[in-house]
Amino acid sequence: MKFDLIVNAPMEPRVFRVVTVINGVPCISVTKLDTDNFPSETIKVYCGDGSGNATSQHETSEGLVQEIYEGDYVGVCSKRAEDFPATLNSFYVVAIRDNQVITKNAIL
Repeated sequence: MKFDLIVNAPMEPRVFRVVTVINGVPCISVTKLDTDNFPSETIKVYCGDGSGNATSQHETSEGLVQEIYEGDYVGVCSKRAEDFPATLNSFYVVAIRDNQVITKNAIL
């Protein structure tokens, strides 16, 4: 059995747009969390403060969105195509301002 996985590539900080606010909590698009501009399938997203309590996801007119808070850890597993390795990216939310979520990569 062969299992290919690319972890944390690219390493530069990323900025995500806040697509909606639900009950006062900013949310980002789950489908925009992959690391490149190629179409990919998001397999799993985890977001939380590290205590084991994950934040909620919601289905909206913008698609699937993830609640996000400053200090959250976010882990994203996605796959571009059957013959490509899966990608695992992880980052911390360092700030939320001006409808943008600013992150830095977490080293696994």
